[in-house]
Amino acid sequence: AATRSQYRIDAIIARANLLTSNGDANGALALLDSAAKEYPDSSELGFARVFQLEGLDKVNDSIAELRKLVADRPGDPAATNALGYTLVDRTRQHKEGLKLIEDALVQTPDSGAVLDSMGWALHRLGRNEDALGYLERAKRRINDPEVDLHLGEILLALNRKSDARDVWAKASERYPDNDELKQRLQKVN
Repeated sequence: AATRSQYRIDAIIARANLLTSNGDANGALALLDSAAKEYPDSSELGFARVFQLEGLDKVNDSIAELRKLVADRPGDPAATNALGYTLVDRTRQHKEGLKLIEDALVQTPDSGAVLDSMGWALHRLGRNEDALGYLERAKRRINDPEVDLHLGEILLALNRKSDARDVWAKASERYPDNDELKQRLQKVN
């Protein structure tokens, strides 16, 4: 990174992730904040800041950063989806979040991440039957423990406890270090 500037931002984000892994999430955020002053146009740093803020449970700050990313990158489905998902998952602004996710889905109808967000948004709105199809499609497109967590929750909400248990058990085998999957599996056993 010192000799090749194109890798500098990646190196900063990697260093921030290491700080977080070692229990210094505030140090990671400070590093990213400093880097954002040096590279104000870097969306990669913006997304990294969002993840750090989320991890520190600074939801309002995370949403503000996401709104800035959406404003700076109009039409970017990744930024639009991230803001929509955060609004659906962490606030009561479900309708605004759903609209943003719908916008992202129009642009990237086969994105596993956006399909997952749509399914989760519909679940949060109590539309579990509609949500199921989106989560099943997301699961076919990406391997992500978050998709398995969401799919299991929807199956559970549809009174399909055995199916939810199966989804979480298989996911726990693929992701043995995922504590959320372990907790959900214990919840249904």
